[in-house]
Amino acid sequence: MARIKCRSCSEWINDTDERCYSCGAVNEDYRRLIEGSPKTIQELSNWVKNETANTPLYFVSIGSDVNEPGYKSIVKEGRSVMIYHNDETGNRTVVYQGTDESYAVNMMFFDIQQMLTKKRDMNARAAVTVGQAISKEKNKTDVNIPTEKLGESDGNGAAVVAWLVGFVIIGIIALILIF
Repeated sequence: MARIKCRSCSEWINDTDERCYSCGAVNEDYRRLIEGSPKTIQELSNWVKNETANTPLYFVSIGSDVNEPGYKSIVKEGRSVMIYHNDETGNRTVVYQGTDESYAVNMMFFDIQQMLTKKRDMNARAAVTVGQAISKEKNKTDVNIPTEKLGESDGNGAAVVAWLVGFVIIGIIALILIF
């Protein structure tokens, strides 16, 4: 984000501002922080629905005022836009309050992208951990018993088979508990 002068009134504005906050003139040098990023709360809402189809996103409210602990919200009332974060006790911290919807949406957009990236990373790590646990359990159930012991006639063959069946059942129960 760069600071530039408004071509109409020479006030300093951000190049990400669609309009000059001082005179209201359209910023002819306007640029988005990310091409294709949403500009309105409705566009942000649609983007979130598309992006979170496979990764549910909790504690984010777009377009409605939620006063519950842990929520990040963006709301618009008239021309005023507000982004706020509620802490664990429900106390609200206003992050942005103003009339530049595009700027507020960009702020929320980046927050949501970071949340989704962290959540996807955690899901990927969890999948690897579960995969490692399954692999360890599988290795535990792989028992090498010499074949000649199974054929011995000293009566231990049935005990070995019973022991093997019990061990396999315990392994299956452990896999079920993991999932």
